[in-house]
Amino acid sequence: MNSFSLRRPWHGTLVDAHRHGLYDVSSDWSLAGVPVEQWSYDPRFLAHERRTKWLFGDELRDALRPWIEYSRDEGVGTVLDFSGKHASADVEYVYGTFGVRSKVTVLWNSWRPDIRPSPAVMILPDEREIGPEAAEAARAFLKSMPGGLITLHAGESEARARIGRSRLGRSIVEWLAMESLLDSRTLLVHANTLNSNDFGLIEDSGAGVVMCPFTRSALSNPAPTVPQRVRVFFGTDAPLVSGNRSLIAQAIAEAGRWIAYGCTEIAAAESAAIALTRPLTGEPWEVSGTASDLAEFLFNDLIREK
Repeated sequence: MNSFSLRRPWHGTLVDAHRHGLYDVSSDWSLAGVPVEQWSYDPRFLAHERRTKWLFGDELRDALRPWIEYSRDEGVGTVLDFSGKHASADVEYVYGTFGVRSKVTVLWNSWRPDIRPSPAVMILPDEREIGPEAAEAARAFLKSMPGGLITLHAGESEARARIGRSRLGRSIVEWLAMESLLDSRTLLVHANTLNSNDFGLIEDSGAGVVMCPFTRSALSNPAPTVPQRVRVFFGTDAPLVSGNRSLIAQAIAEAGRWIAYGCTEIAAAESAAIALTRPLTGEPWEVSGTASDLAEFLFNDLIREK
């Protein structure tokens, strides 16, 4: 671990709330500039998907080494891998090798009530595929696991948002609210195309929004206007697209947009890091021992057995 993280009072409290670990900047190609809807047709992406799905044990550890070491050195004690490609035991092995704390992440259709450790993070489909079966599974998960979280991509691009509205008859946020799945345990990743009505529902529910600025920019997706009281977190997403592993850099990338939240001291990395440890509330930011509720969830060593 380098001296940078050791000098920072927030060491171990920064939370990367969205990270696809197997899409790393060390690859010799990038999906930057390719609309996300076209990835499944890109031969480079398909070859990469086939290869990484069959990495296990030490091979998986070595593939994930660059971003895990970078995150650990930056002070990000836990990185959530939302790719859903590997068994929880494999992910736990890799994280344990590097001394990184983690919670189990599970796809909505592979969750079982006896899964351990708990609480877990359930990954739901985005607006193109989500439906009643996934909603039922999510409600059962949240009922049986009060400390759990659910997460999904929401409004990543205009094309996906249009597909969602056509399928669901409403926005993905409106649909989640209708299905009683929008509350303080919901993390909406990207949120690029959400409108004022969506953000009003998010604000009222206490749900969190996970911003991924570098990916948004690399794919030329729209930038949302997030109301002051919405809980905001950050994610590095896929360095294969964004070109950067740094969670703090993600926050700095949003610095110009933070002016609307009343922050005038935004040039330094310290301000960005402090913002990452607590939701944006419009209040002055200061170094505090209080981490965000997401950080508290992820760094709680007391695993409650059911």
